[in-house]
Amino acid sequence: MADMRLTVKWVEGKRHLVADALSRAPYFSPKESLSERISIRCIKSSDPSLKFLLEASKDPSYASVVKALEEGKTLSNLPPTHPAKEYRSIWNDLSIYDDEESTGKLIIYDSRRIVVPAPGRS
Repeated sequence: MADMRLTVKWVEGKRHLVADALSRAPYFSPKESLSERISIRCIKSSDPSLKFLLEASKDPSYASVVKALEEGKTLSNLPPTHPAKEYRSIWNDLSIYDDEESTGKLIIYDSRRIVVPAPGRS
């Protein structure tokens, strides 16, 4: 701020139309609050193929890639033989899907595609 010169200028209130309108309380009485209108519905479903993939994700090499992603590792920080090197072209687009009901985790590519574990590729 030392390099900036600021000038304070008074402007009469009636010329502040937008600021004046935003600063005033509403003069109408709202019909109902938003909390009265909002309702949340949740349907829980289970996909058998997803359960199969979660079980397949316990593969040791797949699990080591999941661990590297969870720890925020970069490919340069991993050993040359690490299984994550297989995903070097898409590494920055990978994320983790963690199902609370299962112990397995899946690798997600580009927020919408599942990286299928090797045991589930048959």
